[in-house]
Amino acid sequence: LLLTINNELYQASRSKRGEEFTNKRKLQGTFASRTTTSPWYCMTGDGLELVFNSQEGASHDVIYVCRRNTLQAEFSTPTVLPGINVTQLVRHPVISPNGLWLAVTVGGDKQTQSKICIYHRNSRSEKFELSIDPALTPQGSWDVVDYISNDGKSIL
Repeated sequence: LLLTINNELYQASRSKRGEEFTNKRKLQGTFASRTTTSPWYCMTGDGLELVFNSQEGASHDVIYVCRRNTLQAEFSTPTVLPGINVTQLVRHPVISPNGLWLAVTVGGDKQTQSKICIYHRNSRSEKFELSIDPALTPQGSWDVVDYISNDGKSIL
């Protein structure tokens, strides 16, 4: 379980279904102190890859990734996620449980209408490439995806 408490990112776990999440710990690493506007964090199903948006060192939000080899390890120093960042506002990354599909909201500022773009990669060692642009153009000022399936065919 990934959650924020007082603007800090925590991970909680439990030993089996039906139990309470009690093993809560603050995630460490340089990403924890990054300046974010409307931060949006999303983790792969195995808990080894974390993507988030941040304005750190940029004029607009970009998408960062942190990785770790085991659930007990700390996340790596964040790096800009290759193949995703554009010159417009990019926010609300949602990665599929298997880590092969990514949906992001692009635009939605005062100059551009937002759109949902879908990216894909064949393995986690590869960079994401644009698969569908736009996958969805919301009718309002902007919208977000909350979930993308392992096959990239369903978004919520």
